[in-house]
Amino acid sequence: MKPDSPESSWEKEEFLAVLGIIDSEINRQLSDHIRSATSLTNRAALLVTSSLIFVSIPKNGDENNCWFALALAFGMSAAILGVIALFFHPKSQELKLSSLEEQLVGKTEIEAMRAIAESKRITLTQGRARVLKTSKFVIWGFVSLAMSLVCTVAYSLIGG
Repeated sequence: MKPDSPESSWEKEEFLAVLGIIDSEINRQLSDHIRSATSLTNRAALLVTSSLIFVSIPKNGDENNCWFALALAFGMSAAILGVIALFFHPKSQELKLSSLEEQLVGKTEIEAMRAIAESKRITLTQGRARVLKTSKFVIWGFVSLAMSLVCTVAYSLIGG
């Protein structure tokens, strides 16, 4: 086995530095993604609690008014969409730390860093897709909540 030449040692260090930068960027994006997902969960919880206000205000005789019935239906759909958004968590591909040693034994440092970075990238991609799907439920939930508010205002102005 011949010793590494100065050029190949320098190239390896440079390559490891580049992989370290890529890993840092992936970690930053994962951190941003976690903040976005947490914010989305908070919005979904707000959606559920806000829509429950519209669902919980019926009075005797209100059920015969179409504006009230629409407000109630939109409020219920907003609550349902909010609950779906809160509990919509498809399984993502995450790196299993318990088997990490087995996966990386026999690999060079560069190969190990590449494997971990690729696994993080896959997790990030799947997480982004999940947040995008969940955000659609939250958006439509807020649209339903707004429609419930419009119907409630119409009911208050027009009366029954």
